[in-house]
Amino acid sequence: MNKKYILSFIIGAIVTLIIVFLFKPLKEEVSTKSIEGDVKGIYGKLVELGYTQDVPEDDIDVIVQKVTEASEWAPNGSVTASDVLEGKTFYNRSRDIQTGTYTPEEFTFLGDTSVEDVLTGNRFYSDSGELLTGTLVLPSTPIVSYKGSASVSDVLAGKTFYSNSGTLLTGIYTPPVVSYLGDTSVTDVMSGKKFYSNSSTLLTGTWSFLGDAGVDEVLDGKKFYSNSGTLLTGTYTPPTPIDFSNMQYSAYDNMGGVDYFGWFEKPLSPEDYHGEEAIWTYVSDNIWKDERAGIYWSSDQTPVMLSQDPPISNTNNFTEISLGVCDYFNSVPRSLYDGLDADCGNAINWCAELELDGRSNWYLPSQKELMLAYIDGMYNQAGNTLQEAAEFTTGDGRAIHYGTYWSSSETAFLSFLAWYVRLGDGDTHNDEKTYTSFGVRCVSRD
Repeated sequence: MNKKYILSFIIGAIVTLIIVFLFKPLKEEVSTKSIEGDVKGIYGKLVELGYTQDVPEDDIDVIVQKVTEASEWAPNGSVTASDVLEGKTFYNRSRDIQTGTYTPEEFTFLGDTSVEDVLTGNRFYSDSGELLTGTLVLPSTPIVSYKGSASVSDVLAGKTFYSNSGTLLTGIYTPPVVSYLGDTSVTDVMSGKKFYSNSSTLLTGTWSFLGDAGVDEVLDGKKFYSNSGTLLTGTYTPPTPIDFSNMQYSAYDNMGGVDYFGWFEKPLSPEDYHGEEAIWTYVSDNIWKDERAGIYWSSDQTPVMLSQDPPISNTNNFTEISLGVCDYFNSVPRSLYDGLDADCGNAINWCAELELDGRSNWYLPSQKELMLAYIDGMYNQAGNTLQEAAEFTTGDGRAIHYGTYWSSSETAFLSFLAWYVRLGDGDTHNDEKTYTSFGVRCVSRD
């Protein structure tokens, strides 16, 4: 046999052996000894025939190692059958040939637009997979702006118009038919007032109201006109005069028929008092209201005396009124004063900060208000019994002089003096504002 043919046969056998090893399924285990024996046998035959020289054992081992590595190789990819087109074959992580199953999605084009329907330059698909380009050119028209504010009820019936939109509207307004049936003349209408009367001519009145009375200046319930053509109703109610008829028959009216302090030589009886000066209403154990005067009177709210610890002065040492320093005398009404000005003294500030049985708008009464409490019969009426009335009027005894209370009235002749009133007998006088033995009683109004 020709050596050339023998060499070709041997080389082909080696290549075939390598291919068999390379593509032998991985599930079959390949013996390294078997590969080594086959390679050495083939190579030894080549040396024997004189086609090559013998090589060291180590070189043969390198060839065996290369063949072994080649036999263990397998394709390594991430493609799956669903990623490869249907019917196409491939290898992936195996020497087994695989077949793709992927079927590409088929698009259905159902549009009926033509290039004449689409603006020029814009691309689209319509009823085919072909990409088309529009040829439509819009006509050039001016932009119309509607800025009207009329509604259909503003426009005469049947008239068409546009108002703030491109919608054509139709008016529904029908003007009223005017009838001039008046018989007023210009002397019947207030001066300067415009009017129509029995004609379509606009007239101007010449009559005027010259009164200046307000409703609070006319007796309650009386009708009148004043500086206008409006009929007004008076609201003025004159004050009810004090009825002195019962007072002149009172033998004793200063203690309500009770010798509360035991100062009298003969016992007193309720019959000794005959006056009914005013009506007093019980509000709480600490508050009675003089209904005629509209004044709420607190019980004796005398501050703690100097003998107490800590001491709180019961003075009435407010700043001279003529100086205008104390804020109390700038507050109208007095109940608006907040009690925070130290120049107003202890008595005034005590009442301003008082909160008693739900009322907080208290203030220190003037001398006249204190005198009115005596005149309206506080001693005899501010209690459910004469005993209670006496106790309510004179306080709980913390004032050294029974029922004697500071007022917020300064004397006109000496600025360091203020007036006080003794509710037990109506006595009123003045004393130094620094005097500490008088009580404090507060008043409030609605």
